[in-house]
Order: sequence, then C-alpha cells, then structure tokens
Amino acid sequence: MTFPQAIDFHTHLGSDIDGISYTQNQLLNSMKEAHISDAVIFPFHEKDTDILQASLNLKAKTQNPNLYPFLRFDPKKTTPKQLASILDGFYGVKLHPSAQIFDPLDPVFFPLYEIITQKEKPLLFHTRKENNPHTDPERILTLAEQFPKLILVIGHFGNASKSVFEAMKRHPNIYLETSIMGSTPHSIRHAAQHIGTERILFGSDAPYSDQLIEKLKIERSQLSTKEIEQILYYNAQKLLKI
Repeated sequence: MTFPQAIDFHTHLGSDIDGISYTQNQLLNSMKEAHISDAVIFPFHEKDTDILQASLNLKAKTQNPNLYPFLRFDPKKTTPKQLASILDGFYGVKLHPSAQIFDPLDPVFFPLYEIITQKEKPLLFHTRKENNPHTDPERILTLAEQFPKLILVIGHFGNASKSVFEAMKRHPNIYLETSIMGSTPHSIRHAAQHIGTERILFGSDAPYSDQLIEKLKIERSQLSTKEIEQILYYNAQKLLKI
C-alpha cells in the first residue's frame, strides 16, 4: 500500500563541508518518486557560510509551500535576543552538537531553549552514540527533564536504543525521528510498542539516505494503516502547525 501523504522531518539542502550537495529540485524529484508530499528542510554544515546565515539564505530562497525551513545556528554565537527576533520565520530548530561543537546540557544555552519553548517550536537534535559524548541521545532525555514544555525531537532514531525508548515513556515532550541509525521495520514497530505511534516522526536524512527506502521502513513495519499515517504525516503536521 502506498501512502501519498508524508512529511519528511529531516532533509538537507545546499553544500556540506564534507563535499556532498543537494538542490531543491533534487529533493522535490526524490519526494515525487517516494510519494512524499512535504518536507522539513535545513542547511548543511557549510564550509564558507555561517550556519545561521545559511539558514536565513535558505528560507529566503524557498518559495515552495510544501517545504518547511528549520533554523540552524551555533548556540555559542547566538544570543537569546537575536534568536527571538528571527525564529518566527521558521517552523522549528535543528541543532547539531558535533558540527557546532557544544554540549546541549551546558546551562549557558538554557536561555536559548527558553525562547524556543516560548515560541512553541519543535527542536530537533542530531543524536548519535559516537566518539563525541555531546551527541548521545541520553543527553536529550536529561534536557527534557530541565525543559518539560520544550518539544524535543531525537534525531536518527536514538540509535535504536531500548533504554532511550524506555526512558521516553517518562517524557511526553520528546519525539523520535526515524532516519538511518538502526531504524528497520522491526525496530520501528518495537519503538511504537514502547512509546506509541503518536510520538514517532518519519525522517530520511536526505541526501544521506534515500527517501523511498526510509519511507518503506515505516510502510513495512506491520503497524496498522492509522498508525503508519500518524508516523508519516499527522504527528509532524501537529508539530509544524500546518
């Protein structure tokens, strides 16, 4: 069964410092092939452009009503006042602790989270258990305790960690995004059994993964049609207020 309504909660546009690039036309062609109706977009970690400026440039260039820009910025270089002045133009925020080299739990950044909470925007964190402890999804669980009204999204499926799924039961403000890291039809079904499908969001991490393949993982999860529709579309629709 093909599900024509889907919101991809994790896609990139522009040129990354690692050499990969992805254009709006490439994304739209991929969305058409995969029967994806809408997508959240944000810039790569670009070599020659400040990440905040890259976000502003991307938003200014995006005229397609089915693409929803998220703000990326370096918390070390952005003041609460500056964030408050620009955040209304975006549908949410994406932060990358390893690319911007910061600890999400450093209290110096808490005023920024307060602004995001006040604006009722979802905050997507890159998470991955790797050599950098700042990207461990467990840190986002701790942040949820500090900010129970902040809508937090754990990127890359929380490394398919059973302990993350279990802990999410205690934090209703946390959502799980499905892209790449350990997500399979089986693990997505397993996550749904722990936290319910109401807090799982479809994401592909395009162009680092293929949208059609990432969407098929959800469609092949053996969840009900209603549950699949929640993950693919309705949960994201609620968070984005569209």
